[in-house]
Amino acid sequence: ALTERLEQALGRFEARAVTVAGGCACNTLLRRETDRLAQARGIAARFPSPKLCRDNGAMIAWAGLLALRRGVRTPWSTTAVANLDTLTPLGV
Repeated sequence: ALTERLEQALGRFEARAVTVAGGCACNTLLRRETDRLAQARGIAARFPSPKLCRDNGAMIAWAGLLALRRGVRTPWSTTAVANLDTLTPLGV
């Protein structure tokens, strides 16, 4: 799904490079497919070292703890939007 969206975005926008970062950048299939898509368009594919690619769950938990200590609360009625389609302005 990510590479399909990347392919659509590359077809729609001019890019000089593609950078994949975060925890997903450790995924060898994602790296291979991103590299293939970039090569097909004559652009660079950039990936940080796998030792620098981490999931941001610990960062989110730490930010939550700091907010809790400041007294910030989120009501139980809050809903999360887990569908990127409702958030992306790119339409891809």
